[in-house]
Amino acid sequence: MNNTISVVIATYNGSATICKQIDSILNQCVKCDEIIICDDCSTDDTVAVVTQKYSDESVHVFVNNVNLGVIKTFENGINKARGNYIFLADQDDYWIETKIQVQLAKMKEMEFLYGIDKPMLVVHDAIIVDGNENVIANSLWELSGASPGNTNLPSTILRNTYTGCMMLLNRPLLNISLPFPELGIYHDHWLGIVAQSYGKIATVEQPLMYYVRHGENATNVISKSHFLIRLIKFPLNLFKSDMLLESITVLEFFDQRYGIRNTKYEFILQKLLNLKSKSVFRRRLMLKLYRLYYYRVFV
Repeated sequence: MNNTISVVIATYNGSATICKQIDSILNQCVKCDEIIICDDCSTDDTVAVVTQKYSDESVHVFVNNVNLGVIKTFENGINKARGNYIFLADQDDYWIETKIQVQLAKMKEMEFLYGIDKPMLVVHDAIIVDGNENVIANSLWELSGASPGNTNLPSTILRNTYTGCMMLLNRPLLNISLPFPELGIYHDHWLGIVAQSYGKIATVEQPLMYYVRHGENATNVISKSHFLIRLIKFPLNLFKSDMLLESITVLEFFDQRYGIRNTKYEFILQKLLNLKSKSVFRRRLMLKLYRLYYYRVFV
């Protein structure tokens, strides 16, 4: 069996932070076999900083021919990785030294239970810090009021609770997930949907990294109070931006690639697909009714 461990980092103008992240990965209790850095045509000296500091044979730097965006950059990096276990990492976070050890142990537990050919995903919590390393919150999951272990497939399609830099993937999950759809859906959201549908997911409650939030980050942190307000206003937000249509488009692509027949949630997923032909107002209204009537499905 291939026990190679790969870490994939997508970079773009990350010269100020990338070395701290790489150092935290190299200093893990359990060592990775390779770090794949895929750069998306940075206009700063990110590539030069990395290549000059790290002569280690385990650090490999690749540069996209053209700017592709974060999703395709991660896909390119994943395609260059040779590991059976793949960690995803962002350029401005940094890891606690037991991250690989703890996540890999959880993955091995799942392999023992379900077999090595089962698509599997391990996710963990994180400590949130600002750019000056001041702690904002000791738990991302507690702050946001949502964690991947507390959602099911219909809920995940409507709202992403996964964070790519906290993921450990096995090769079977990647084999059925790639290529990532070109729909504007983030890679972590897609991996979560596929893993929930065809694989197994394990959560590690302890924080295993420092999740850095500042103005240049690609994603935002939502506090629990803000999350509750957004949850209450969710149908209205769908009406304003028609977010539901975006979710239906993702579900439609999922159905075309994999099919939703004979899945656990086939009934409600088909109902969501049928909303595509309705007006924005009817989609908003019907979703609200579904969330009330099929409450247990949307928890």
